Amino acid sequence: MPIDDKDFVKLNYTGRVKETGDVFDTTYEDVAEEAGIKNDQKDYHPMVLAVGSSQLIPKLHDEIKGLEVGDKKTVEIPCEDAFGKRDPSLIKLIPMKEFKRQNIKPFVGMPLTLEGNPGVVRTISGGRVRVDFNHELAGKDIVYDLEIVDTIQDDAEKIKGLIEVY
Repeated sequence: MPIDDKDFVKLNYTGRVKETGDVFDTTYEDVAEEAGIKNDQKDYHPMVLAVGSSQLIPKLHDEIKGLEVGDKKTVEIPCEDAFGKRDPSLIKLIPMKEFKRQNIKPFVGMPLTLEGNPGVVRTISGGRVRVDFNHELAGKDIVYDLEIVDTIQDDAEKIKGLIEVY
C-alpha cells in the first residue's frame, strides 16, 4: 500500500553532500563509523517518521509519498529545497574584546552560540572574529539514500518511536 500523509513509517537513510559525497547523517552505524561521524550517544536504527510532519526537509516527505515497504530511493535535493542558500548577512564580525570580556579564547572552527543562534568561528584577524551563523549545510546540494523498512499501525509504537526521535 503506497505511503501517504500522516502514515507512520520506519525509515533508514543516509544523507550526503552531493559535491563531495561526505556523509552528514545516517541511521546505519557502519556507515557512520566509516564516515567518521559515529556518535556513541546515538542509537543507530530506522527512524520513526510521521509523513508530512516537520521531522525532515519537506522535499523528502514528498519523495517518500507513494513508496511502499521495501522500496529504496535516492533523492537529490538542491540547496534551496534543503538547508537554504548561504546568507551573507548571517556572517558577523565580532570584536575580539567581546570574547575577552567573557573570558573566551576563540579559535577557527570553534562552535558557539550567541543569543541562541549556533555559529562557527571562520577567521580571526585584526582584533575581529568572523562568525558564520549559516546552517552548516546551507548552500550545498544534498543526496539522500532512503529505504522504507516498515509502516507502523500500533498507536503505542508510534508514540514510542516519536519519543525516541525527540
